[in-house]
Amino acid sequence: MDLAGASVTRHSRLLTELHLNFSLHLLRACHLIITLVIWLHYYRIRLAAQEGTVTEGVANYGMKRYLPPFLYALKHVLLLQLLLQPLTMCRTTLAYLGTTRIGKALPLHHIPALHMHFGYFFCFIMVVTLTLFIAMLKVTARPS
Repeated sequence: MDLAGASVTRHSRLLTELHLNFSLHLLRACHLIITLVIWLHYYRIRLAAQEGTVTEGVANYGMKRYLPPFLYALKHVLLLQLLLQPLTMCRTTLAYLGTTRIGKALPLHHIPALHMHFGYFFCFIMVVTLTLFIAMLKVTARPS
């Protein structure tokens, strides 16, 4: 029950969460958008470079044509995560930034939650990459 006596609905709890942690959700959304842009950039580069290497009649054409660029782009997404993760652990630098104008503009009090977000995202992307890499090795392996 809230102060007015009405029951608290799921929607009102969600709206309260979004309102109280808007800056954290905004940072997470920006992270996901930047990650997607980097993935698309490197995927298109590798796909264009690999265009003539795999002919259409070969077995498992789709896996051999599209999976290597997909994995190449995921590698660069992992490199981005490895860049961002240590930045969220620099306590002295973050404490100093909190006293400057940057600290007033950025929600530095959400850094521990952002650190956890980066960590879980890194683990998820790593598992996806390893799974797809093993699948690619099995598909492209030559029978002995």
